[in-house]
Amino acid sequence: MRVLSLLLAITLLLISTPLRTTAQAPCAPTAPDLEGPFYKPGAPIRESTGRGLVVRGTVKSAGACTPIPGARVEWWQANPSHIHFKVSAPGHRALTTQLYPKAGQSPIAFDLVLVPE
Repeated sequence: MRVLSLLLAITLLLISTPLRTTAQAPCAPTAPDLEGPFYKPGAPIRESTGRGLVVRGTVKSAGACTPIPGARVEWWQANPSHIHFKVSAPGHRALTTQLYPKAGQSPIAFDLVLVPE
């Protein structure tokens, strides 16, 4: 009975103790990379372009590390070793970068972090 009482007291202490919260740490900006010669401005908008590789992520602001509404992500692939991304969002510097997936890697989590202007 004593063990049960102690366990109940610890459980109540944990439940009643407020959790300390910290401010969201700033995100490190995504490193820029070359655009390359295959970027086509005004290319058609598509939801997907094939099967196999899945890339998921969020466009975030480096200042607050929060999602940026209205961000635009364009991507293209010149060869199988990497994917180019061009990202723009209101109030942030545009970014061109690349992702180098490993063979058979999917899905890939890849957040794009922009610098506020």
